[in-house]
Amino acid sequence: MTNIRIAVISLSVIFFFSCSGLQTRGTFSSYSDISAADVLLWEEVDRGVYRTNFSVKDSGITVYALKIDLSEKGREIVVSKGTGRRMSFKSTTVKRFMKQTGLVAAINANPFDRYCLFPGQRQKAVGVVLSDGILYSPPASYSALVFTSDNRAVILDPPVGSLDSYKNGVGGFFTVLRDGNIVAGESEKDVRSLAGNDISGRILYLAVVFGKGADFRSSARIMRYIGADDAMLLDGGGSSVLAVR
Repeated sequence: MTNIRIAVISLSVIFFFSCSGLQTRGTFSSYSDISAADVLLWEEVDRGVYRTNFSVKDSGITVYALKIDLSEKGREIVVSKGTGRRMSFKSTTVKRFMKQTGLVAAINANPFDRYCLFPGQRQKAVGVVLSDGILYSPPASYSALVFTSDNRAVILDPPVGSLDSYKNGVGGFFTVLRDGNIVAGESEKDVRSLAGNDISGRILYLAVVFGKGADFRSSARIMRYIGADDAMLLDGGGSSVLAVR
């Protein structure tokens, strides 16, 4: 196939890659200002792939986000594949994974079952890893972001159940936004990686929150602000990476 534009979800990594070269577009005085998606300025970086960023005043955070049209012809979702009897994964950086597979963008997703300091180590994933219809890691007691064969994004709450009707999928942690309503509880602030979709499932949103970080509820507000109806937490902290070609 030619002229394919690819959106990607990859497994969690440790090494940090910053999205440099994109200046902060707007500053909001408080989280209460995060309410209207039409305020954002989106820059097209590839056909049907848009990026933006903004900061929240006095919060010490900057948000980098992607909006991806999954209905774009040739759009493909790529998920890391496990190998061996234990279905382990060879850890790598998100930037390297993106370059090796010729992707437009990549983000970390599942946590590993143990701390990983250096790339190249064999690790087992926590939660769903579904790649091209093959289940490399079963559901856990967390949410999952899955994709149908016609590229519709769906966020499933635990228990996830059968994945027979989905082609690709990854795990993460908790659902924070459902039908535009915040469903997250209180938490400590941390650097966050997030994924979401609109009500049609045709628009995928990916975001990272850098700086002093955000709690669960603030993360939900951020995802609602950029346009998501449903959203979930991916592996955060030092694993949070959003890379754009």
